Amino acid sequence: MSPESLTRLAYVMGVGAAALALYLLLNPYSVTTYYSGPARPLNVTPGGGLVLLAINNTGGGTAYVPVSVGEEAYGVAFINNATLEAPPGLSIYNFSFVKYIYINYSSQSLFITIKSIKILIINKILTVIMVLLFILMFAFLVVGYLYQIVYKTKGPRNPKEQ
Repeated sequence: MSPESLTRLAYVMGVGAAALALYLLLNPYSVTTYYSGPARPLNVTPGGGLVLLAINNTGGGTAYVPVSVGEEAYGVAFINNATLEAPPGLSIYNFSFVKYIYINYSSQSLFITIKSIKILIINKILTVIMVLLFILMFAFLVVGYLYQIVYKTKGPRNPKEQ
């Protein structure tokens, strides 16, 4: 392979890695909304990932919302029963390893939004490919430039080897 083709290959790999980096910056995860509306008794089963529970209290006082969260971490299932405090304004709570969320509360002055944030498997695979492309790009650039330096310095000084 000629030195110029090595550097061209490095540039192509760099463009590919930059394109993957741009895609991963613009689409880092997927967001799914499971419920958005006034507080009412409901049972939600999110599909995994980090679960955000946003409570917007438009009433005058602090509301206390009883919540049961079924979670599973490393094969161990457990249930957390908690009373979430919702002062006037927006309160955000996050849960991980969630199997279900059960809310037993009803109010027209509370608006609940349940969202799940998940990193897709394809994004993890593309991240590994991007890192490999960056490593190969730098390797081919270094080798290509070293070959160019060797061939340019060898040519005029040693005409017998050509």
